[in-house]
Amino acid sequence: MPHCCVAIGEEILDLTLLEEAGLIETGCEQPVFNKGALNPFMALGPVCWRQLRTRLTALLIDGGDASLRSNSVLRRAALRQRHEVTMLLPFEVRGYTDFYAGQHHALNVGTILRGDNALPPNWLSIPVDYNGRTSASAVSWGPSWSARSRQKQEASMTRFICSPALSRLRP
Repeated sequence: MPHCCVAIGEEILDLTLLEEAGLIETGCEQPVFNKGALNPFMALGPVCWRQLRTRLTALLIDGGDASLRSNSVLRRAALRQRHEVTMLLPFEVRGYTDFYAGQHHALNVGTILRGDNALPPNWLSIPVDYNGRTSASAVSWGPSWSARSRQKQEASMTRFICSPALSRLRP
């Protein structure tokens, strides 16, 4: 099972191991970092996210909690160089919506879908979106490039939304 981790500079800190060792807590009765994806943790919300950030800072800074620094076996297992690990998607992606943010993108997609009537008349007035394919999600540490995208460059921004209210909507 993949472990949930966080990047600390060029190192990767294993949250799954820290949770198993009792060095971090989320306030849940059950572990959340042993699922192989960050979805359960993200569903806990910003208060829990800030608490984890504060706790990780305390474990890593000089003069902070020495629980990790004083346990050399756990430290070596939990803190690895980035090049030593295989990066996977941090979330289980169940679906996404892609908005036409740029006119060129909208024109290209519209031409494929509608031919000569590529852009609807209201394109500048309302957001236009479509349901994306989860198979298009990939791990990236920098620009990605394919033979098909050589004629255009497109900026992408991803926002992960996970809340208990939204998770109830799943079939």
